[in-house]
Amino acid sequence: MVEIAGKPKLGRVQRQIRGAFIAAGGRPLTIGDLLPHCFPAAASYARWMRWSVYRAAPKFAESLGRAESRQGRPIVSAPNAEPALFNLAFEISVTVAPCVAQPSVNSDVMR
Repeated sequence: MVEIAGKPKLGRVQRQIRGAFIAAGGRPLTIGDLLPHCFPAAASYARWMRWSVYRAAPKFAESLGRAESRQGRPIVSAPNAEPALFNLAFEISVTVAPCVAQPSVNSDVMR
């Protein structure tokens, strides 16, 4: 019997990081910038939360090095030119734009 492996799936933290880079519009982000997107309900961030963001970030970002001007010298990451990241941003803009621009068909019926 032959088993077929499934597609590699994205975890929740990876999806949140992808969304954070899309929302940032290509601006470099640090782990401290990504934490509120990945764990929005947390008041403070445990070490394991930082570690999970650190492990998931290379999927959608490349490290630019360390920030010299900030306390603790955090790692600065810029979104990599992954087609999936930009395709998702394009799909979001295409699906949202027509809904905002076009009036509802039922708006005349309700008047």
